Amino acid sequence: MSQSTDTRVRAHGRAGAETLIARVTGWERDLVLSVAAQLVQKLPGLVAAIVLARYFDKDLIGQFFFCGVVGAIAATASHLGTDRELRRSSAQRPGEALAMLGQALPLRVVATVALWFGINAVVALVQPELLLICALTTLYMLVGDLFFSFSAIFVGFRWTGLRLAVGAIGPLLIALSSLAVIWGWSLPAVLVLYVAANTVMVAVAIRVTQARLGTPRLQWTFVAVRPMLFAALPFFFTEIVLLLQSRIDMLMLFSLSTTTSVAEYGTSYRLLEVTRTLIRPLMMVFVPIAAAMAVTRNRPELARLTRRLLTAVSLAGVLLAAICIPLAAPIVTTVWGEDYRSSADVFAILALSTVPLFIGLACLNLAGALHREKDCLGILIVTALANAAMNAVVIPAYGAPGAAWTTFATECLAATALLVLILRAIRSGETTEAGDG
Repeated sequence: MSQSTDTRVRAHGRAGAETLIARVTGWERDLVLSVAAQLVQKLPGLVAAIVLARYFDKDLIGQFFFCGVVGAIAATASHLGTDRELRRSSAQRPGEALAMLGQALPLRVVATVALWFGINAVVALVQPELLLICALTTLYMLVGDLFFSFSAIFVGFRWTGLRLAVGAIGPLLIALSSLAVIWGWSLPAVLVLYVAANTVMVAVAIRVTQARLGTPRLQWTFVAVRPMLFAALPFFFTEIVLLLQSRIDMLMLFSLSTTTSVAEYGTSYRLLEVTRTLIRPLMMVFVPIAAAMAVTRNRPELARLTRRLLTAVSLAGVLLAAICIPLAAPIVTTVWGEDYRSSADVFAILALSTVPLFIGLACLNLAGALHREKDCLGILIVTALANAAMNAVVIPAYGAPGAAWTTFATECLAATALLVLILRAIRSGETTEAGDG
């Protein structure tokens, strides 16, 4: 099915490779590289957003953030859950990684094209004045998200340095595109540069994958891609619900309030997203190890790893909340400027969410490693519905601060339920089908 695989996989064979990936060795180096990868991916994007916010008016930035939410939902939908399945499967069955990539990429390409045309056709009919910004924003986000199919393989094999190098290309080029804003370019012209930046990143990822593993044989028939699709669908539904829960605030603010409220909430939420750089590296390093431990049935080490991971993310959340809440106003005005001082209260409320947010994300990733993603879906659906119901009441009355309190409440609900799920699975030894792939 697949062509040449990495020399380490060939040398050790399937079982040997699984054992290699399952070992908690070299994690310090992996963690440092993963932190660097997150910083390189997030900070340039934040710099670009800061420049846009300082050079364009709030209403235009509110439109851009709204289109960004639409683009983020589309990007998540476009991978159909295949990225997380690739990450887990390449850690558990490294010899099949290239064949699985050959199944995932056609699914992604078809979904990307269909989503881009579908979204912008609707925008053209409903709100044509947004079409140009929406078309370019969704295009650059959809193209950039294709990188994560290759990134999933890199993470599964614990090639963290490679992921850092390739994943830095798009964000750094986007940050450099901010010069065009300073030179007086329009927002659509800058977004064209964003599209080009992400296209270059994906092209390099393709070439690197070919050099390290070989060229995947793309499968364009439904029968051929069905195994990947069915394995990935629980991840897909989980991620869509999770994304809707995190983005529904801005969508409902856009519908029930003003674009200025969207900008105020959006700028605060961007800062909250940056704080995740503290824990995403932990997920990138230890979740593939947990997945491999599950398939090798090393349950005592798996339980120990889980406890350490949950403790680490909890402490990180407490530390960030303790820093961000009292310093909310200086942080917001330093990053976004005095025009966004009104966002400080929103950011302080969202900073409270760091502890439940971090715990929830850790549990969600561990659930995937333990093949418990289907159980997560019901939890996330309930919390997303609760989020929407609360927003419908509080946004008309309280605007962006009300949406922020809703986020805090539903993050607490989700984190509690997911934590109970993971602890029960670990204690009972239920790593469902983990050994069967």
